[in-house]
Amino acid sequence: MQKHIDERGNIIYGDLNLQRNLRLNFSGSNNIAFFAGSSVVNINFIGSNAVAFIGDCVSIKHLELSSDSVFYVGKIRHKSPSLGGTTIYLWEYQNMIIGDNPMFSWDISMQTGDGHFIFDRKSEKRVSVGKSIFIGDRVWSGRNNIFMKEAKVFSGAVLGLNSFINKTHYSGTIYAGNPARKVKDNIFWMSENSTILNKEIISNIKNVQMAKNRRTQNIKDTKFDFDKKVFLSPWLLEEKLQSLNEPMEKLEFVYDYIYNNTHKNRFALFEDSDFKDCKLYKDESKTAFKDLEFNEIKHKNLHYPLPNEIRNSAILSVQNMLFYKLGKAMIVNSKSLKGLLKLPFILKKIAKDDKRKEKFYKELINFDLKYKNLDIKKCLDYDKSLFYKEHLSYKLGFALMKAHKNLCKFGYIIFWIDLIKILREFRKK
Repeated sequence: MQKHIDERGNIIYGDLNLQRNLRLNFSGSNNIAFFAGSSVVNINFIGSNAVAFIGDCVSIKHLELSSDSVFYVGKIRHKSPSLGGTTIYLWEYQNMIIGDNPMFSWDISMQTGDGHFIFDRKSEKRVSVGKSIFIGDRVWSGRNNIFMKEAKVFSGAVLGLNSFINKTHYSGTIYAGNPARKVKDNIFWMSENSTILNKEIISNIKNVQMAKNRRTQNIKDTKFDFDKKVFLSPWLLEEKLQSLNEPMEKLEFVYDYIYNNTHKNRFALFEDSDFKDCKLYKDESKTAFKDLEFNEIKHKNLHYPLPNEIRNSAILSVQNMLFYKLGKAMIVNSKSLKGLLKLPFILKKIAKDDKRKEKFYKELINFDLKYKNLDIKKCLDYDKSLFYKEHLSYKLGFALMKAHKNLCKFGYIIFWIDLIKILREFRKK
């Protein structure tokens, strides 16, 4: 497994080649992103000392972590987008644990704090304190749901659409409403999509056995029971995480106690369950985090996409140069009289936007929008990028900028001479 680390102590664990459309930004220091498999995620570390643990086959629309927060999500087995329509905000050094196989619909929001301070008018004491969020295994959430601070949802629970979740919700129970209230208990659910089935199939599924005949999934996997020995109490997990100061200690803890605990009932809790004497269970048969081996790769500043690992970074570097963009605009707008009349204004706008973007992106993720700080010779597509420098767009733009810099030396007269030469060479090819 790879271990990417930068000068500020930010670390990425995992195989980056398995991540698709990964967006990862570190604003602070000593943050950790751990990838246990493949994923499609967008993570923004806005503070320092935070940990994001991403399981296999996970999709997350947007994840934002403030300082000292811990985010964990397990693996996904089904083909749903999991958290692909979910925006997640970890604020006020709080944590969020999400188990395996969450079945989340779209337009869902999760946040561990209010984002602003609220105080009591008389006592002037703060009344809006951030709290962690806990979601068990195989929780089904309908669309447009909001998970707020202190929400705890245990394995196998169902949350109806347009619900507001900020309390404790037990396994095998359906909740809905604002705030979410119990609708029905003693249930379990199957993940097959009933919306794509025809009338005959749906009418024939009257019990579990008929549904089972259509599936290879074991019905036992969909039903949960309280198991005192392996139960991971969210209250004990939170107490332990808050007692740890270093992000590496937190990563090791969630890996050894949560990721390595693969028992089906680890997050199952019912209203009548007695969990007072429970202790955090650790599977000693699994490989501990400290025994994992990593191939360390050092970087100056660590963000993803990494400059030298963008497949088409050299080509993009050339195509985003002002030369290329000016030349391309000249070609596109020279095909009509209207385009020629508008061309001076278009070229001026391109140059103005380029200057503005250069200033704005100068210090962003160690290389600006045009990849000026990127050593394109180290990129995988460097040889191909040389071909783009021979494009008519690049040469026309280069000649135009050269002429503009030499106005006092009759630059634009020379430009027309250069233009004729460029066009002649282009026609010969």
